[in-house]
Amino acid sequence: QSFFQTPAMRDAWWGKANEGHTFNALVADQLRAAGWEVRAGIELTAVLNAKLDRDYGDVDVLAWCPGGEEVFVVECKDLSFRRNYSEIAALLSDYQGGFKNGKPDKLKRHLMRVECAASHLPAVARFTGVAAPKIRSCLLVAGLVPMQFASIPALEGTFVGDVDQFGAHFGQCRRPST
Repeated sequence: QSFFQTPAMRDAWWGKANEGHTFNALVADQLRAAGWEVRAGIELTAVLNAKLDRDYGDVDVLAWCPGGEEVFVVECKDLSFRRNYSEIAALLSDYQGGFKNGKPDKLKRHLMRVECAASHLPAVARFTGVAAPKIRSCLLVAGLVPMQFASIPALEGTFVGDVDQFGAHFGQCRRPST
């Protein structure tokens, strides 16, 4: 960041390149348009209505279909501002599902949120109205990313793809008729 010396470059370009909330909102809007109930940027403590043993951070998008069983804990990642292979590789090194310098990487933090939600199913049921929720891990990305093809053991059981692939795999939410 020290290379960005002008205020315009620091505030406009760098801020936009590191800002993920826009993509999170786009994912939330697209899922909502497909019929899913969605909460974006929500803390696990709010979902579970409880204090937790540690700060798990926020869930980029929590999505479920009323009348369904699955509740998706979604991590959103937009790589469109990554300009070359080394920038993408540096970012993806944070998505191995392990620890870096004694701290969980970004994938590990996401998986810890998924595990925490899965260990509090009655609270998730109260929040979502899903009677017997099945927690699903999901990594939604903008476009094609290497994680979709990589053999990363920590990603087993996690859906990785873009919103269109999510829709093709899980379908549109079919709300129960009232």
